[in-house]
Amino acid sequence: GMKEHISTSIPILALPQAAERVYMVSDIGKTRHQLKQAWPGVDFDSEFRGVGDHDPWHFVPTLQQIQEYAEWRPNGQGQVYACLGEPQPIFDQRMTDLYCWLNARPETTIAVVCHAGVIDWMLQEIVENCEFRVVAFDNLKPRALQMQ
Repeated sequence: GMKEHISTSIPILALPQAAERVYMVSDIGKTRHQLKQAWPGVDFDSEFRGVGDHDPWHFVPTLQQIQEYAEWRPNGQGQVYACLGEPQPIFDQRMTDLYCWLNARPETTIAVVCHAGVIDWMLQEIVENCEFRVVAFDNLKPRALQMQ
């Protein structure tokens, strides 16, 4: 499989900021402990500050967010979801954090492997599954930067 072909000469960092937007229960990630076991060549420590090995690192709504939640996914025609979707302002902040992380990196070339929702937010373009793009940082078109 793919795991055997990962080279350790190039650092591979897992970034919680680059995760897909929680839309369905299938978008909820495994724990860092599980991921470390499955992908030993990937650094699941450096960018997960404050997240324990068995803690969730994806969107988990607070009690207030649960109480104030407004469904943004298709609804009203019998749709039932097994989890709350990640609200747009929270997703926008996470994407802004990813944008700032990329901007602050000293490397001149970075490969970002992510889901279509992240790419759509960064480029405002729909891409095909497994499509490869080369994009200069200055050509990103983030949807809603939440700069402070």
